[in-house]
Amino acid sequence: MAPAGLTGAGGGSGPARIVRPNLSYIARFCDTPLPSSRPTDIRSIAVVDDKLNMIRVTGTFLASHMRELTGQPVGNIRFDEVKDPSPAFGAYNIFTANTAEEIRSVPRFLREHRIDLIFVDHDMFDLDGPTLIKRARADGFNGIVIGMTAAMIEHKMKGLREAGADAVVDKVEMKVTDFLI
Repeated sequence: MAPAGLTGAGGGSGPARIVRPNLSYIARFCDTPLPSSRPTDIRSIAVVDDKLNMIRVTGTFLASHMRELTGQPVGNIRFDEVKDPSPAFGAYNIFTANTAEEIRSVPRFLREHRIDLIFVDHDMFDLDGPTLIKRARADGFNGIVIGMTAAMIEHKMKGLREAGADAVVDKVEMKVTDFLI
């Protein structure tokens, strides 16, 4: 059964359009090209940040943009609403985590669900972005990781990259809808 917060789950009209990562836009923030093993179609995105306003804005913009690109419903779901390891979600979903408990559950969540793209903040309570990314990569997560920081300080950017982020962006300046085409 779908979680209570899932809006628009189920099929839309017509065949689903493939949403792709905007590689030329992402390349602006990468030190090296994305590995060819990264997903080429995007159906599920996770946003992990301990700032609720950032989660709400990012999740809403991504869901709206995916709806525009696909013509399909897009679920906007909080991690704590996901209880079943294999619930019946729609074809496209945005998952968000911002509480300490939700953030700690991200590595497990990535093992249990197909997530193609994840935005991870550097500075979070309890579990910082680089640690979360390292755990996810060690567990075999092969999706695209976009590290975010409000302070584009070299040691923070380097920490996210060394942990396994594919790109690092200024979360104040980024336009999340540019990451998808």
